[in-house]
Amino acid sequence: EEVVRYAARILKTLRAASSEAAGERQPSSSASMRITIRRDALVGLRGLVVEDNDPLRESLALALRASSMDVLEAPDGETALEVLRVNADNLPDIVVLDVMLPGMNGLDLLRHLREMPAFDTIPIIAMSAIDRREVVLAMHELGIREYLLKPVRLERFLEVVTGILRPKS
Repeated sequence: EEVVRYAARILKTLRAASSEAAGERQPSSSASMRITIRRDALVGLRGLVVEDNDPLRESLALALRASSMDVLEAPDGETALEVLRVNADNLPDIVVLDVMLPGMNGLDLLRHLREMPAFDTIPIIAMSAIDRREVVLAMHELGIREYLLKPVRLERFLEVVTGILRPKS
């Protein structure tokens, strides 16, 4: 429930920032969050966000789009595999997946992805409210680059994605 409220706040803030950038005025709110997004940070890159919580998935996708990334979305593991099949000629440069998904969970989806040769080098970020050592270890054994604990700050999420895709020289 806390994740849903936080995601809704992020989404509202991102929509307001997008409107401001487009020249639309938004009422100011003392409770609004301030998020700094480099608009060109991820230009030319593509990501896949797999998250069953609609507001959170939309928030993450909107943040990536605000950084000029092309974003695919899926609410579950089965849909993610279908999205990847349809986009086989233009696979994502990074995958962000929730561990606790309906149907095929994030761990099973990760196993499927790692069986595909094309995903040997594509970085994967796992996100979850689960902070159990065995889950984190299982995800790392399958080659995730980062495990983010929910609720994740949007700034931290963008730092991790940008750091993986655009490492400093």
